[in-house]
Amino acid sequence: MPTFFKFKPLWLALAACAATPLAAQEIARLYAARAPAGSAYVRVVTETDRPLRVTFGGKQEALDGQRRPASDYRIIDARAPMAVKADGRELPVLPIAAGSFNTVIIGPGKAVLLADATDTRDDLKAELRFYNLVAGCDAALALKNGPTVFERVAYRGSARRNINPVKAALRAGCASAPDGATATLPALKSGDHVSLFLLGDAARPRLHVQVDATENAAAGR
Repeated sequence: MPTFFKFKPLWLALAACAATPLAAQEIARLYAARAPAGSAYVRVVTETDRPLRVTFGGKQEALDGQRRPASDYRIIDARAPMAVKADGRELPVLPIAAGSFNTVIIGPGKAVLLADATDTRDDLKAELRFYNLVAGCDAALALKNGPTVFERVAYRGSARRNINPVKAALRAGCASAPDGATATLPALKSGDHVSLFLLGDAARPRLHVQVDATENAAAGR
């Protein structure tokens, strides 16, 4: 692995960047109403660089691999398989489990469903999710000039971790690209969820940071 993924105690590095405590109103937003019974949360992400129009859950979404590769989570009816269209082309339907969170990766000619597990949710911390969307890449994510956060994340795989709310610089890359790509986390609060998408190609990867949200703020993740 590249030298910038050498291990150091991660909790020490993150604690050094810890944010201030939440105000009472920020704690309250962590316990927003849930989606109706039989529903699920779904978002889509494109792994291509070009703009893409995706239709799912009865609405269209404009994605751009260079600027905004992922949609917000959308509450959909999970009692039937979900239909997906990419630039007007129908893709195979996807079975969605009720009550689940899901990320659908749109690639050339197909859609791949990733279940975003929530069994380790901790609303007093922030959560990082790292998605490797670079073909032929064995990916890792680290604090810039610091310890490894995730390593050996396979193509179209993901990893997650609860952290103290921080603002920190990150570096991600493939074993074949030691220079990697860098990005900075926004100032996070307890209960925030942020996704990091590794995009591009193995020689020149890009790291995109996007704070997770649900459309219309009807329910919290």
